[in-house]
Amino acid sequence: PTFLTLVKSKMTDEKMVTICNDDGSNSIRIPINVATQSLLFKKIIKRNSVDESIYLAYGVTMNTFKTILPWMTYYAKHYPDTSQLERLKAFDPKISVPDAWELAFLNSLDPKTLFTVVNATSIYALDVPFLMHLLCMCCAMHIKDKSPNEIREIIKL
Repeated sequence: PTFLTLVKSKMTDEKMVTICNDDGSNSIRIPINVATQSLLFKKIIKRNSVDESIYLAYGVTMNTFKTILPWMTYYAKHYPDTSQLERLKAFDPKISVPDAWELAFLNSLDPKTLFTVVNATSIYALDVPFLMHLLCMCCAMHIKDKSPNEIREIIKL
């Protein structure tokens, strides 16, 4: 078999899971190693069969999930042996700096999307701890030295 055949067969053999929005009207199939970057999905997959769909937490839209998906995919590929919690524990904001791809991802989010994604990555929704930590740092930078009215304008309240 050629290299391309081996790569293609490896990709098709990869275990996948279906992620659906809360009413099941929109879904996306993603590799399990990507899905498990969410600690919520990791717990669900561990408890249940991967043949079943996993529904997004209430309040997390498919568009918001698709915004987070590149982070989860990148993290699964570049840090496969490091959990989100391990990476978070090792990260010291005084001396640590996110890598170039992470910085580009964070900088690509407009303020309204940034705050929406923070809510989606919290422990009450998808639970993606390292991303949430970095997003909260970005939020703090956005609102630093701003008046309450300026903060309302930034987050469109």
